[in-house]
Amino acid sequence: MKFKPYSIMDRLGLDDNCQFEFFFSYLDYYYQHLSKLCDLSNIIDIKSFLLRGVSKILDIEQSIHLLASENRDLNSIFALTRTAIDYFSVLNLFYNKTSNKDERLFRIILYELDGLTSRIEMLQHETDFNPQHISKLDYDKINQQCIHAKEADEKVCKYLRSRLCYFPFIDIVNTKIISKNIWKYKHIESHEFYSWEEMYNMYFNANVSLFSQRYLSHYVHGLAISDIQYFSAKSELPNIHLSMAISIMGHLLKMIQNTFADDIKELDEEFKVNIIPYFLNDIPHEIIAEISKEISHHSTID
Repeated sequence: MKFKPYSIMDRLGLDDNCQFEFFFSYLDYYYQHLSKLCDLSNIIDIKSFLLRGVSKILDIEQSIHLLASENRDLNSIFALTRTAIDYFSVLNLFYNKTSNKDERLFRIILYELDGLTSRIEMLQHETDFNPQHISKLDYDKINQQCIHAKEADEKVCKYLRSRLCYFPFIDIVNTKIISKNIWKYKHIESHEFYSWEEMYNMYFNANVSLFSQRYLSHYVHGLAISDIQYFSAKSELPNIHLSMAISIMGHLLKMIQNTFADDIKELDEEFKVNIIPYFLNDIPHEIIAEISKEISHHSTID
């Protein structure tokens, strides 16, 4: 499960930290420039949705790298790794496994509706006032905030549901997909949906998928493995989190290259000239050119 430029740098003897910084810088370079071309607050725009996802994963990976550099807090590192994998699995379903742009936007709207309706349901349950825990003034302020948030979410939901009617395939969509906001559906005409494990399998091999689904869950939910391995793993931190991060970021680069094909030509050239030599300053020019070529040609997994 290696992105081709990662394999080239691996053969050159560059360590995981160097490779991580390379791919992080490349992805962040894209994000910083492309985010100026989009309205990132637009929740029903394919490009904006991808960039928001990239931004979240960049933040997570930076946190992981900072924690790992101090060789501490293994629980947080593995919990954050699982979060990054989950975010990536959503983007992978939308941008790699859903080729039709109309259907991709359809999934995005259902995804947003799923989140909004969940929040509305949470906001409907008013907490009883307890003067031992909170003042009446603060309690009333929070209640008003909840009311306003619920009203705002309901307006957005109404708008998003109205947008669903305009998709050309709406007449064949299973009604449960819309009523239950099933953005993980397998087929438009069926309400069956992918499990998270199945979504992991779309990208990772079976062993890595099992690792993501079961092993990392122990660190997310505070289960036994996180206790049993705490001191042994902490004393010699494994680099699996960096390998996963490098692979994920490599494939996010590919998603951006596919989605922003008309916007990144100059960015790629600028990155090759200004950034790549900084990371590979001791490597022959022809090898740098090979790495650049692999990235520019939408590299795949070895």
